[in-house]
Amino acid sequence: MQFRFLLFGILFSQLGLVATAQSARDITLNVHHHGAAKGFIMVALYKSEDGFPNDPQKAILQIKEATQSKITTIRMQSIPFGNYAIAVFHDANSDGKINYNLLGAPTEAYGFSNNARKMFSAPSFKEAMFRHAGETNLKIDIK
Repeated sequence: MQFRFLLFGILFSQLGLVATAQSARDITLNVHHHGAAKGFIMVALYKSEDGFPNDPQKAILQIKEATQSKITTIRMQSIPFGNYAIAVFHDANSDGKINYNLLGAPTEAYGFSNNARKMFSAPSFKEAMFRHAGETNLKIDIK
């Protein structure tokens, strides 16, 4: 009798591992930029509109990746399935922040998931939102 419970326990624990493994996959991000290939690509992954896109401290994941070419590939591993938005900028001068001119416009290239872009403001979370439900591959053009 105990053997049967042990067998069921092992079976259900293995099914739990499979279910967990299937509820999180990688997001691969290809960032295309046209400026000088130096500095860092800064990525912030948001799960909600709270803080998007200007407060990376509220992002669920932040990545800083050195760039040496016009395309930088970034892999975010084991991200649970759901809705997300990404904000990216090219930290060309390696100071860790996006720089602005006197009028408040960014002087470093930036972009968002869905390549969402507005003329005079950042897009909303909803405009940049994408559904992550498997291996997700995204391309973001930063300008």
